[in-house]
Amino acid sequence: MNSETGKVIKLTILYILSRVDTPISNSQITNYVLENDFTDYFTIQSLMGELIDDGFVWKKTVRNRTFYSLTDSGKESFMALSGELSQKIRDDADEYIKKNAMKIREESDVGSTYVETSLGTYNVHLYIDEAGERIFEIGMIVADKEKAQRMCAAWQKKSEELYPLVFEKLLSGREKQSDS
Repeated sequence: MNSETGKVIKLTILYILSRVDTPISNSQITNYVLENDFTDYFTIQSLMGELIDDGFVWKKTVRNRTFYSLTDSGKESFMALSGELSQKIRDDADEYIKKNAMKIREESDVGSTYVETSLGTYNVHLYIDEAGERIFEIGMIVADKEKAQRMCAAWQKKSEELYPLVFEKLLSGREKQSDS
């Protein structure tokens, strides 16, 4: 790969990050670059590393999943070099983002973690972030690691259904009056 191709791929990644309002997963960026036959997996990871090292991209890892977002320096650099990215690449990236918007949002906004406690049980933490703000979180203790893993996996799939249900249940019930 020549340096011009690497530059175009980096600009494409910066463009994608500039077009989403939430951190985007490594798999989403990698899928886009691979689907468009820009380069191979290892080159993508190397270029991402360079963008991080240069301070253009911020990286966060949550439960073995990596998410990226644009830093202020990355925004400035992209704006300065944005004219070097073709309209075709921009249009293709915009189409990918539009087509995968729900998946991108679900991957970054819904999270879960678990940690083993000193008693050998597991503290499970489930949450939803919206526009960088934590809007919902719940924690519970479960007996074993397998249950913690199952709960975290289920939260990723069912949070869209469970969050409004919990919200509604908490707001709909009338409090009983005490007969003191």
